[in-house]
Amino acid sequence: MEPRWIIYYDDDSIYTDLDGPAEKAPPDGIQGILDFHDNGTNTIHIDFDYYWWTGENWASGRLNDLERWLRAIAPGVKFGRWTKSSVHIRISKEINGRSKR
Repeated sequence: MEPRWIIYYDDDSIYTDLDGPAEKAPPDGIQGILDFHDNGTNTIHIDFDYYWWTGENWASGRLNDLERWLRAIAPGVKFGRWTKSSVHIRISKEINGRSKR
């Protein structure tokens, strides 16, 4: 029996649907997924930030896609970002000082 999909990991291991359901696949270290379709075609997922099982096949995305999606469905979600070291240090000192009240 041939697998319907294969997940390739950074430790050279693989996990397929023959090993268990998609939800039980190890979640970290994925390098790529090869997803075979009933019509004889396949989808290759390589170099993505995250992958998910749709119930029928694998999908993949980038973190900037996830941010757009979160902004659309959860307007209460707030996002941080990197800043200059001097700004970060100043804000960290203020937060630590105020936390001692």
